[in-house]
Amino acid sequence: LAARIRREMPGTKLTVTREPGGTEEGQKIRRRLLNDKTLTTEAEVGLFIEDRVLNQEQVVVPALREGSIVVQNRSFISNMVYQGEGKGLGIERVLEANFPVISRVPPDLIVFLNVGWKVGKSRFGKTEIDKFDQETANFWQKVEAGYLQSIQMVSEVFATRLLTIEDKEGELDIRDTHRKVWIGLEPHLDLLWRIREGLITHSLTPEGVG
Repeated sequence: LAARIRREMPGTKLTVTREPGGTEEGQKIRRRLLNDKTLTTEAEVGLFIEDRVLNQEQVVVPALREGSIVVQNRSFISNMVYQGEGKGLGIERVLEANFPVISRVPPDLIVFLNVGWKVGKSRFGKTEIDKFDQETANFWQKVEAGYLQSIQMVSEVFATRLLTIEDKEGELDIRDTHRKVWIGLEPHLDLLWRIREGLITHSLTPEGVG
């Protein structure tokens, strides 16, 4: 996505980040979140928010002030889904905990890759297994359902634009997925140009199961 934006919109400033782990300190938080099995669900939410604040203050806000489009891999929505629905803390509760941070710089556009949980897991491509990879099928089924609920909730609360790419059975290869994402973005290109010209200063957030 970032490469296509650069190609189609030459001269555009673009910043790519992720949550968790978009900053140096965030990398430490990410490693703890993925590997520390002693953390309670509430503690996980707290660490995600700590990482989110760091990413926002050190990466996202400075980039937006410079007129950059920000593309972020995952966000507070995954937090709502994994801890809120998957681990039973409650989607609304996790959103409420995140709200003071999110409301400062909400995403302008969410790109949601809607794949089945089995497809999502099969695409991990990881050499090291973290604690979330070891969760049960019941957890991942909740994650899949939680994404649908959370995405809709967020798009309503923040008036965020939503682009959904449907691939429940995993029939699209990476090129097909990229093509569908870009075609889906075409109606929103005015948004990207407005961000570029400094008329609005927010970001795009890709989300998906896995």
